[in-house]
Amino acid sequence: GLAAAQLAYGDQLHIVNGLEIYEPLSPVNNLLLQCVLTHESDTSATFQIFSREEDADWKHHASGK
Repeated sequence: GLAAAQLAYGDQLHIVNGLEIYEPLSPVNNLLLQCVLTHESDTSATFQIFSREEDADWKHHASGK
């Protein structure tokens, strides 16, 4: 979430609020990661983190603001 915020909003202080972890990430070869950043305002966004093993469904791991 913080790396995505830096890319979207620049090199300023970023704070994660309301972090919810649904399922820990496990170190698996060929694991695809996706961070979805949803813009809410000039200073705020929500994020969701997903992973997917090859030929499997996406798993929702975490979200926050």
